[in-house]
Amino acid sequence: MRYVVKKQENVLGACVLYDVNRNPVKCFPKEQGDVWVFETELSRAVFYTQFLVKGFGGTMIFADNGGEGYPPSDTPLDLRRACMESRLCSVERYAAMAKKEWGYLPKRTTERLAAVRRFLGTTGEDYKREGAGGCPAAKAGDAGCAASDSRDTEAAAGGCPGAQSSAAAEEAAFADLLWAGEELVLFHANHTIERRGKRDRFTFGCCLKGFTDGGEPFRENFKELFGQGTIPTHWGVFEPYRGETHYDVMFDMLDWCTENGIAVRGHALVWFCPWWEHENWMGSLSYEEIRRLEIERAELIFGARPNAFECIDFNEPLQQNPYNFTMEEHFQIVKDVYDVVKRLSPKTRIMINFYDEWQNKYGMDVNRNEDFIAFKKQYKLPLSPPNEYCCSIPEFIDYCTKHGMQIDALGLQFHDFPYELFNTMELLAWWHERYHLPIQLTEICTPSAMGKSPIRMGLRPSPANPNYWHAPWDPQIQAQWYRDFATLFYSLDYVEVMNVWSYSDAPTQWADYLEGHINEKFKLGAFAFDGMMDFDDRPKPMYYQLKELKEKWEL
Repeated sequence: MRYVVKKQENVLGACVLYDVNRNPVKCFPKEQGDVWVFETELSRAVFYTQFLVKGFGGTMIFADNGGEGYPPSDTPLDLRRACMESRLCSVERYAAMAKKEWGYLPKRTTERLAAVRRFLGTTGEDYKREGAGGCPAAKAGDAGCAASDSRDTEAAAGGCPGAQSSAAAEEAAFADLLWAGEELVLFHANHTIERRGKRDRFTFGCCLKGFTDGGEPFRENFKELFGQGTIPTHWGVFEPYRGETHYDVMFDMLDWCTENGIAVRGHALVWFCPWWEHENWMGSLSYEEIRRLEIERAELIFGARPNAFECIDFNEPLQQNPYNFTMEEHFQIVKDVYDVVKRLSPKTRIMINFYDEWQNKYGMDVNRNEDFIAFKKQYKLPLSPPNEYCCSIPEFIDYCTKHGMQIDALGLQFHDFPYELFNTMELLAWWHERYHLPIQLTEICTPSAMGKSPIRMGLRPSPANPNYWHAPWDPQIQAQWYRDFATLFYSLDYVEVMNVWSYSDAPTQWADYLEGHINEKFKLGAFAFDGMMDFDDRPKPMYYQLKELKEKWEL
């Protein structure tokens, strides 16, 4: 089967093929002039991409033809238009559900959807005319233009999107469509919370990196807000040199959390990272040595503190594979450690934790995608090994359960922007409906500024992702993001934790034993300005937003 898609400006050259159930397919497109050509056995195809839409911000979006997929064709698919039509179909289905549930919809949202429908169905006159009739939000009692949200500084500066060109009209319609989805998700989430009332088993969490040298201010701020602490158990950080171990630092964190009634997730109990492990002394180990030492490490941790971890995760299975393990090899190490945990710490729950939650990188040829390669080179990120083995996350989870492992929760890392509320709602539903497992958002990295951090080691931390949410990142946008997304997460009974990944913008280090070591850069965050404290460890607005929600919801 042959599918042809127009090449259009998007984010990282992402155009990925999926089946009608939104499972990614490893089918890399061939560039032929101004089109991409996919050749596959799929009889119906779905496409994924990412756009930065003026007047709204970044979006992860599917072209799925109303869920039916597209038939093979040599006529080039206009991906941008197809994404708009598909999203409109999805949003209107969601709107119908919400209206049936609550009896009404927000007036502004229905006006946006009506205008987008007219644009896609006719010539887009609503967006080409200026004045009272042209902008769908310029109605009585609705001041300003549809794209001019108070958090959208770019659109607000430009007034009503009465653009004269068809491209500008399309951009304005696209922004309205994305805003409509955003508004509906918050509308439904807020009403759900109001009707349902307070719920158990939801909390805010944060990474405990910084505990050792953070002193009492760190501990007091942490206790006031967070019900879960995450301890990165990175092998290359706790054992920087072979035979030199520093697990006392881990146990200090664990004991403090236990004393203060804070649940603990042990992060990356098994993880083969190109940085923390593979560039370290572990990089030269044989498979059998790695397997034996991973078992010994698990026995040390869980033998010393049985049942102290409420949860542990196996991290990014075969998403990071510098050793180029096969499925069977990687799984065997995970199963060995799993057996240790079940034997020594039977109350500890098991999580599979992963990034790239729509798995678009799985479906991309990341070693041939020029935009992606340029991005990695710019930030000195290692390229994948040639012919690297990988699999999809469902393939790995299904393999684990088939071979005797019980998975208790899914961890979605949530730092591969651009996220927006409607796509996130669909994403969470997709994973939950597939496995019926609780979900934790485990590594949220949402910045408060653009550009490079003034304190850096090499190129860590990386600059904030340019595919922003609604407007370029600043402290208020960051705070509003946390409030809106927390509202969505809290409204979903299957979401357990919203975890802030960086406590502070200032460098934090567990102890001075990493000084001069290649992993010393671990004291810096992954992304610039994503802490809830600034460089002087003063709380940002997001901290107060989360505190307010914690008190409101009695977390």
